[in-house]
Amino acid sequence: MIAIPIILLGFGWLVLMVGQIWLIVVAFRTRVMWGFLSLLVPFASLIFLILYWSDAKQAFLTQVAGMTFVVLGAVVGMQMGMNVLDRMASDGSLQAQMERAMAEAAASAELAGQPAGETVAVAAPENPDARLVGLPVGDLRELIGTPRGRLKTGRRLTLFYEGMEVIADDGERVSRVVYTE
Repeated sequence: MIAIPIILLGFGWLVLMVGQIWLIVVAFRTRVMWGFLSLLVPFASLIFLILYWSDAKQAFLTQVAGMTFVVLGAVVGMQMGMNVLDRMASDGSLQAQMERAMAEAAASAELAGQPAGETVAVAAPENPDARLVGLPVGDLRELIGTPRGRLKTGRRLTLFYEGMEVIADDGERVSRVVYTE
């Protein structure tokens, strides 16, 4: 289903480019000067189109057809995206995901004895698990299992595990581990 807007957009851009190249070829056939102006000077193609409408009409209409497909693809794609969001909102999954993330963040802060919404800074045990720092976030699942939850704020990604939070400031590599016990 997602292929429909992509196909429309791709086909539209292809037709649009064919029309533009065709217009430049017509400009070169009329006069070499018009061809170079159409390539190098902004709006020269528009002036050429107005002055030589009978010669450039088909190339212009090809561009209009291409732009029609591009707009149609964008509208279909936006409508499909809105339908997905509507389904998520109507079945409660979007709201549930947001509430779950907020509850996990609040619970994590409460476990550390901090008011919710503030940065949690808990002293680590004597032997922190330094093996995790610098690892790609994707490798964590293999090492320590699936997190209880996750919270993404900007680029920062926080993964909630039993007794600890793993924080990736850049969203890709572990930058620090905060123990919550």
